[in-house]
Order: sequence, then C-alpha cells, then structure tokens
Amino acid sequence: MEKQQQAAKAFPCKQVYNATLQEDLLREYITEIGTKCKNNWAMPVRFVGQDLEAIIFFKVHPDGSLTDIYFDKRSGSTDYDGSVEKAVKKSNPVCPFPENLEKTPIEMAIRFQPPNK
Repeated sequence: MEKQQQAAKAFPCKQVYNATLQEDLLREYITEIGTKCKNNWAMPVRFVGQDLEAIIFFKVHPDGSLTDIYFDKRSGSTDYDGSVEKAVKKSNPVCPFPENLEKTPIEMAIRFQPPNK
C-alpha cells in the first residue's frame, strides 16, 4: 500500500494530463475548422449590421470529411442561410485529425452572425 501511495505522489497528474492533452488538441482542431468555415463565408453585404443568427451543425470524421450538415437554427433569410451552408460545404474536407487526437467523429456547430458594420 505504501508503494501505491508513493507512486500516486510521484505522478499525481498523469491521468489529468492525458485528458487535458486530448481536450487541448480537440479545442485547437475545432477552432481551426470554425476559422476555415468562416473564412469561406461569402455573406451578402446587405446583411451587415442586421440582427441575424444561424447555427449549423455537422459531423467531422477523422479523415477530415464533413457529413450530416443541417441547421440547428435558421436565420429566417433563405439567402443568409444559403451563404452559411455554402461556407461549410466549401470547407469540406477540412484537414484530417491530428495524429494524437482520438479517432472518433466530432459533432460540432458553428454560429454565424453578420458583423455590426
């Protein structure tokens, strides 16, 4: 029992570190995908400053392919929603999962709102 306690003291963060590494990789990867989708967004200029919001959902696979694309929330404008959907589809595929990221598909959503001006 004393040896187990010593081992626990010697490596107190081992499991936490592994979880944190996965979380950090996942967070960075999701941010990269969100940035790519938003950079591919050709929002019609007439929507600048309007109070619109669309939330689009999709699944990201380890090879970078995007599937199951659908709206969680539509803006109310078919043109605006179309520009959002086109941005995500244009981003497909994204880069494959980083080497150390668990190879389970990721479900994610992105909120699109026009700039204020």
